[in-house]
Amino acid sequence: MFETVNIGNRRELFWDDFLIDTARTTAELKLHTLQPRDVAVNHDEPWEGDGCDFHCIVADDGLFRMYYLGWETMNPDVTQHVPRPIVVCYAESCDGKTWTKPDLGICEFEGSKSNNIILDDHTAKFDNFSVFKDTNSACPEDERYKGVGLDGNDHYLWCFTSADGIHFRKAWQMTNQGKFDTLNIALWDRHT
Repeated sequence: MFETVNIGNRRELFWDDFLIDTARTTAELKLHTLQPRDVAVNHDEPWEGDGCDFHCIVADDGLFRMYYLGWETMNPDVTQHVPRPIVVCYAESCDGKTWTKPDLGICEFEGSKSNNIILDDHTAKFDNFSVFKDTNSACPEDERYKGVGLDGNDHYLWCFTSADGIHFRKAWQMTNQGKFDTLNIALWDRHT
């Protein structure tokens, strides 16, 4: 039997029903009803390829930052499987509805740096990548943003750090004990 966890008036993210005392309440974990809306982001750039996934959105002082993977699996006429290295892309929005993909000039794609790629296969062989803003007051400013992703070259889950949320560097290995073939999430929690 589990002990009751008192969360007080603190907000908690419910991953499952662990924090719900079903013996003493009728509260339940329930998703909102789907409300179809307009398209928020089109993934139509050549470096985004035919597959974009693992979208991660960070709310950051009035700016929404979106990080996602772009990759190609098929040739243009969809007759042959021709995988291309995965890239990490960046978009931003002031309202979470209308997104722009800034021309960052960081990574080269087919001879040009005119794109919104923030990391490419020169940094890691990506399978996933998620970002959070570290609000720990003891966090060094040049590590304020942290990204977590699998590098398929060594099969380690790595931490990437950035001062501005755009220019990331591969900082340290976290672990290689796992498959890490999904979006791996990390965060700083002052209560733990």
